Amino acid sequence: MGECVTELNPENFAGYVLLSNTHATTGTWDLRENVQQLRKKRGVKKPAQSHVDGSEERGAYICSSH
Repeated sequence: MGECVTELNPENFAGYVLLSNTHATTGTWDLRENVQQLRKKRGVKKPAQSHVDGSEERGAYICSSH
């Protein structure tokens, strides 16, 4: 399953987080570390976020380099 998540969209940060968190939850820390190393090797970074507060509205804006 892990290969599918990271190979279908290798530039998507969320897939690495999902897989990494799954390994952490199951206690397979070595596999979690492998996922983190793969993400770093591929240069995949967390997208920048900013939050804007309006008078009654709140929005989250995500900026990605892609």
